[in-house]
Amino acid sequence: MTLTLTKDFSYLIEKQKAPAFSFFFRVHSGSEKQLHDPGHMRSKCHEVIKEAGLQSALTENLLNKVNQEIEQLDLSTGAKSFGIFVSPEFAATKLYYTYLPERQYMGEYFSALESLYAEQQSRRYIMFQLEPRAIQVFKGQNDHLEILESSPELELVNKIYKHKVTTQADKDGKAHRGEHDIKWIKEFLDAMSALSAKLESPAVIVGNSLTAATSEDFKKSSLNVIACIDEVVHATGGNSQAELGSKIAELIQENTSKEWLLKCNEAAGSHKLVSANDEMIACVVEGRAAQLLLETPAWDNSGLLEFTPLHEIARETLAKHGSLEFLSKNTLKKWNGQVMLLRY
Repeated sequence: MTLTLTKDFSYLIEKQKAPAFSFFFRVHSGSEKQLHDPGHMRSKCHEVIKEAGLQSALTENLLNKVNQEIEQLDLSTGAKSFGIFVSPEFAATKLYYTYLPERQYMGEYFSALESLYAEQQSRRYIMFQLEPRAIQVFKGQNDHLEILESSPELELVNKIYKHKVTTQADKDGKAHRGEHDIKWIKEFLDAMSALSAKLESPAVIVGNSLTAATSEDFKKSSLNVIACIDEVVHATGGNSQAELGSKIAELIQENTSKEWLLKCNEAAGSHKLVSANDEMIACVVEGRAAQLLLETPAWDNSGLLEFTPLHEIARETLAKHGSLEFLSKNTLKKWNGQVMLLRY
């Protein structure tokens, strides 16, 4: 789930023909009291652009770009936030499946910090929900789950699961540890791997006790499992599905954070870790930055904000072929919430 520089993120590290505006909006619930409101988004964007004191022709150009982006917004996707990016020669809108505060930035670059955090939280995964007699497969982004459309790869997963060996299972369908069918587990993991590969998404397994597959089985397979819940969960919709999605999102970040904390301690022992802003900036400039690790931000402030040194560090880390990861709160407590792992 680590973020590295790809074509999708290139606009975040490229210097724009100024001014470059970044707008972040939180999507409301859609209830009668909090309706989805593109009108508010448009009004706030116009306000910030008009108050920038630009030439009238440039102002008009930017306002038109904002209007076009907002007109194309799809508020029915389940996304919780939007990022709108406009400059004289560029415009884009991103959907995020996590909440961001309402923020605006103006400068020579777009705001990478909020964007990259939200992109990481919105990374796709495939959730395999195992039940005694059937398996359901969902597309997931953070805590948002959607049933996966049919495909030959999905049909193979269903077919293999329906023919799982049950002679050594109890009345609830749960296989006994140490007595499961190794051949069947391999076939099942291979089928899930093929589906995950097609969708270029890692896997989450819920109800793994029904297969008795172990972490060693996962390691031997090509299936990239980022979270696993042994107990069987019957989530058919509504709040139960939302709760399951939230549990998965927390588990993914918890697992990732534990792995990175081990690497941080190893790097600290070999003197390949820095945490102060000035040290991190110097290491980025020298090309030594391998990974920038930050705790989940508090996002205390909203409104029109100035870029911070951390914005620059995050942007330059990706520009110099490093990677970025946001970890659970208190994971990096001993380093005040931020560290950079060095190549040398």
